Amino acid sequence: MDFPIILNPGMGPPLWKQLSCSLREAIEHGRLSPGDALPPTRHLAHLLGVSRDTVVRSYEELKAQGYVEAITGSGTFVRRRPVARVSGDSNENGRSTAWRQAESFRLSQQAAALANLKLGEATSADQPALNFGAAPADLLPVRLWREILARHSNLRDPLRLDYSADVFGYRPLREAIASYLRRSKGLDCQADEIVVFTDSQHAHDLIARLVINPGDLVVMEDPGYGAARKLFQCYGATVCPIPVDEEGLVTSELESVRGHCKLIYVTPSHQDPTGAAMSMVRRKALLEWANRHGAVIIEDAFDSDYRYASQPMPALMKLDATGSVLYVYSFWKTLFPISTVGCIVLPPALASLFERSKLLTQRNFPIVEHYALTDFIAEGHLERHIRKTRAIYARRRQALIFALSRRLKSAVQFAKESAGLHALVRFDLKRDDETILRCASEAALPLASTQPYYVRQSRTGEFLVAFAALPESQCEEVVDRFVELLTLSDISRT
Repeated sequence: MDFPIILNPGMGPPLWKQLSCSLREAIEHGRLSPGDALPPTRHLAHLLGVSRDTVVRSYEELKAQGYVEAITGSGTFVRRRPVARVSGDSNENGRSTAWRQAESFRLSQQAAALANLKLGEATSADQPALNFGAAPADLLPVRLWREILARHSNLRDPLRLDYSADVFGYRPLREAIASYLRRSKGLDCQADEIVVFTDSQHAHDLIARLVINPGDLVVMEDPGYGAARKLFQCYGATVCPIPVDEEGLVTSELESVRGHCKLIYVTPSHQDPTGAAMSMVRRKALLEWANRHGAVIIEDAFDSDYRYASQPMPALMKLDATGSVLYVYSFWKTLFPISTVGCIVLPPALASLFERSKLLTQRNFPIVEHYALTDFIAEGHLERHIRKTRAIYARRRQALIFALSRRLKSAVQFAKESAGLHALVRFDLKRDDETILRCASEAALPLASTQPYYVRQSRTGEFLVAFAALPESQCEEVVDRFVELLTLSDISRT
């Protein structure tokens, strides 16, 4: 590191906190880049004239916040996927910093909406405590993926790297995805109805662009997926939050919606963040209401590949007889960062319109990745990987639930549903959320607040715990440390 670090002993926060803040600022401002190595703890302690424990504690703080990662035998490095920091500051007139900086340009209404939108950690993909919503890296099929990529990177046949004019994506990949969705989700879909994207966010963006006009009403779950909510607001939509319970979206509340609803966004297979699966009664009620009001439904199959108990319900698209449901699916939860590919399954009537729009917005693809993903699905590797990891995640979930229940008894409650890579947990600990999160971070318990998911009143003491990232053998030790830290925090208060 060739920049100064100034510490003030005896002034302000503890030295370890000052050091972690200095290093975090260096990472956020680019003085330390993703992949850069931090000095060994003994070396940095010697340079700064502090104890090694001070440096170790600051590194642990940065690791818990997602800024650095420790690689056994190699050292500590700046994460290659750093925490996103988006300025949402506003002045006394309500104008954001982003808008004030761009006022001299003649920007669109959408740019104004984007610049003044309050952004932040609104989804699991923004939170390092939840591994950015992805599967743990140690369980990814890296070697197999590398072998398949090598197979298709052979340049002895240069025509295989030829430009593809199919804007919906490599057709054999769409055929493989259609076959997989027919087997695993029960969809009656064909390759011609599938549009492939770099990730599911691009899919949401294209739908929003084609459906939403400024002032349109969009119904969403509350709590719900914040990134989609912000995207629709950016296009000028007015979001109407509808509560969820253990059966998913409370469809009876739809009758209170005032105005014409243009779009409904739901995660019925695994509600984000509660994990609830929408009941069959609610699914039929939602379809009936949407049909009666002429509303389009986005069915986001978020985290729908991992279920540990109850049988999956039929997709809304499978039950829909009117062609008003767009089904969004992504490989994020199973394969990120190996592959981030997402797709939309379209009603046939919309294929031509989406083709025109896709031609103008995203027409090129990483073709070698598409070749590899095609084989990965068609040869059965995807489903074998899901079956294998589903069993591992189920054991990890059970081990963590058992450890927390053993130590906290009735002071901890878990959501009814058993699915996904993280679980909803509620604590009744007579501690504020900040204290709980701090203790979890110091104990290496992967915990994140659900507050960013709410539009209306959030719940205190409610969190997401990323059980998939915590091996069974570590659960008891981590939970014991968490409870000890909570006890110490209680003593320090008194």
